[in-house]
Amino acid sequence: MYWIKIIEYLNRFLSSNKIDVPAKIVITNDPDHGKLDDYKKVFSLLDRLNIKITTSVFCKIENDHSDLSRHCYKNETHSLEDPAYKEFMQELYEDGHEIAFHGYSQISNTRERFLEGLEIFKSTFGDYPYTYIEHGGNPKKHSIGMCKKETLAIEGLNPKSEYYIWDIIKEKLNCIWAWHDLLDDDYHVKQGEDYFYKYDSMLCFKRYRMNYINFLLHRTKAKSGTFLGYTHFGYDGYQKTNRYNLENWIGDSLRNAEISLLNLIENNYHFVTLRGLAESLRMRKIK
Repeated sequence: MYWIKIIEYLNRFLSSNKIDVPAKIVITNDPDHGKLDDYKKVFSLLDRLNIKITTSVFCKIENDHSDLSRHCYKNETHSLEDPAYKEFMQELYEDGHEIAFHGYSQISNTRERFLEGLEIFKSTFGDYPYTYIEHGGNPKKHSIGMCKKETLAIEGLNPKSEYYIWDIIKEKLNCIWAWHDLLDDDYHVKQGEDYFYKYDSMLCFKRYRMNYINFLLHRTKAKSGTFLGYTHFGYDGYQKTNRYNLENWIGDSLRNAEISLLNLIENNYHFVTLRGLAESLRMRKIK
């Protein structure tokens, strides 16, 4: 009888002192179509709201007359070869944002170019990137001309190809997004560890499109879950509706993005970078 009372007391104590663990959100931004003037406005907003994100960069923008070079091109997409953009990215890095690697350039890059890009990144930010986010089309949905040859779905895993980069990835990087691993049509609330998996000892992650937050917001909060999404700060082609507030960041749309971010803050979401999430979960590649 005595032990029963102790157990009842402990249950009441633990219930009354339950820690309210905030839900987490990770915003990853791909640099396609991203320009400095637009980025300054977006990151000014994020700074005011004390939100840190993971944003990826190209080292250069090239023109080989391919579909990829027509998709993103000079002056329409900025890269580290643009001095003012490079300086701004360095400032973001110093301010606590994570800068991820999106490739040497927007077109297909040989392993030599991929390595050169990593060295450019290191000379710019002081270290190799923690995160690599692939660029290019999905070979299951897009023409082959829109697909980068060094991606893991094409030639990146083929040791006989000049576009083979898997050994480089395993040596110099920590976490990757590849194979267009999007959680389309998945409406299940996730915990942080649910986004990560290992492939050949390498830490990989999945992500949602940002507009899925609208379907998962309240259930994720209730379960102290995590939402890991991606967007393009430079893309302005989505419908101008509430569902796509966090997919449209240019011009007047930025105000609607702000409203949605404030809503996330009010709903007790805690913003972290992709690296911050992985390290908090002690996720790492297998040495």
